[in-house]
Amino acid sequence: MPAFRVTVCRGGWPLVVLEFAGALAAILAAAYLFTNAVEMLGGRLELGQGAVGSVLAAVGTALPETMIPVVAILGAALAGGDAGVAGEIGIGAILGAPFLLATLAMFVVGASAYGFRDRREHGAEIRCKQEKADFPWCRVSAKDVTVDEETIARDVLFFLIFFAVATVVGLVALPFAAKVAVAVLLIAAYAY
Repeated sequence: MPAFRVTVCRGGWPLVVLEFAGALAAILAAAYLFTNAVEMLGGRLELGQGAVGSVLAAVGTALPETMIPVVAILGAALAGGDAGVAGEIGIGAILGAPFLLATLAMFVVGASAYGFRDRREHGAEIRCKQEKADFPWCRVSAKDVTVDEETIARDVLFFLIFFAVATVVGLVALPFAAKVAVAVLLIAAYAY
């Protein structure tokens, strides 16, 4: 017996295309509202742009990927479905979404860089704050880009430490209590 069932649409292809267009319009409208809501919330909480982008927008955009495994597991538990299949769906959603997004983002950035490389002459240069920069790509002296090395170093170190912890916990068999403790630690790390 197959683990899933294929349902055939009775309305035909026009109905499928119409539903797809409606879903796309709903997604675009929701993205527009979400972006404005995040900016307004960040302004009311008097947060900087970095905090708004790295915390509020990141949490909000991660919610759909988070809900897929939750719905799969709860749907199997409440509807009496196969828990093993639900677990596989959840694991696939958790592990697959970042790889898909990273692969797609790399392709879009690479294709854009290749496609627009000859668009304007100064498009390949980064304007640096300092008159003489140590970087070979800084050819123009201006105050367009300000690099805060201390903030970047702190953020990268924070990411590397906690990403390594999360990776190890995901790969090593640990008791449930240890996994809960690490989960609490990772959530508490956002306060830093």
